[in-house]
Amino acid sequence: MKLHKQFNNSDIIKDLKNLIQKQQVEIQQYKAQQSLQQLQTRLLDLERKQKNRIELEQVKNQSDTKLQQNQDVKLHNIIQPNNTPTSIIAQSNSTEKKPETLVKKDNIVQNAKPLTMAERIALFSKK
Repeated sequence: MKLHKQFNNSDIIKDLKNLIQKQQVEIQQYKAQQSLQQLQTRLLDLERKQKNRIELEQVKNQSDTKLQQNQDVKLHNIIQPNNTPTSIIAQSNSTEKKPETLVKKDNIVQNAKPLTMAERIALFSKK
């Protein structure tokens, strides 16, 4: 009988060792699965952050480009507003009627508009 008990005990010990090994393998697999899920979550988070950063950079670049274009237009308008010389700008700011045609008389070009009182006095005083 003793031999039979020893045989059963050794089988039980072997079974328990196998069961422990299986449990350790399952624990390692579970830890590996958990680690994998954490890494996948982190990867998704990093991809989302990178996508947001790229979109933000694109919006910033578009905004900077538009701002630069507006500044260039303003600078161009200050230097050459509507490609017109300063004298025309001064005339456009005045409330007088703009000359529409020019009349050439005795090699003197005059505006075909009614003269102001100051222009008449200046014209007659020169003669």
